[in-house]
Amino acid sequence: MGVLRTATIQSGIEPVLPGPPSRLAVSNIEAFSVVLQFTPGFDGNSSITRWTVQAQSSRNSTWDVLWEVTDPEATTITVRNLIPFTEYALRLVANNVVGPSAPSEPTKRFQTIQAPPSHAPYNVTVRAVSATQLRVRWTPLQQIEWFGVPRGYNVSYRRSNTDTPLDAVSIEDHNANSFVLEDLEEFTIYQVIVQAYNDVGTSQPSPPASERTRESSKTI
Repeated sequence: MGVLRTATIQSGIEPVLPGPPSRLAVSNIEAFSVVLQFTPGFDGNSSITRWTVQAQSSRNSTWDVLWEVTDPEATTITVRNLIPFTEYALRLVANNVVGPSAPSEPTKRFQTIQAPPSHAPYNVTVRAVSATQLRVRWTPLQQIEWFGVPRGYNVSYRRSNTDTPLDAVSIEDHNANSFVLEDLEEFTIYQVIVQAYNDVGTSQPSPPASERTRESSKTI
């Protein structure tokens, strides 16, 4: 067996920090994503190990890391994790073995499109008001949760343990937090769900809440 030998190979050019990308442009704007096109800058004599997308939104003046990819040859990136119906500007940072580049110039500001509300109203409760009335309460959605232009709430109900179609009432007030169902049957259990709706759709339904109307107080 021969003597083990080791060799260290070095290139003649030391790696340095990369230059920032340029000519950023956005396309294919969706509710939760956008395509970012760019021209890579100087690679710093080393492969780009990571592209870091930073975002500034209309709700936050700071630049925050939104998305990262590890594609050294990339000239387009599908950026995800965006919030619907929100204004953004994006900028891009190239990273190599030495470190990150300076940020690119930001894109022009753009707005993601609308989507149905992010979730159903929380804390849906039902309480009997009378023999024919039930009061439904819920926690209204916050502005950022509407994912679009807020419109209001749909309150749907039917007698419990039946397969009858749901009756529904639309409340055209996105700040509303309660509604009284009327003309119900006395001493009957009803199942109630609440959904939020905006210009483009309706949220998932809330978990069903149930309550029984009161007994009639009629005298003979």
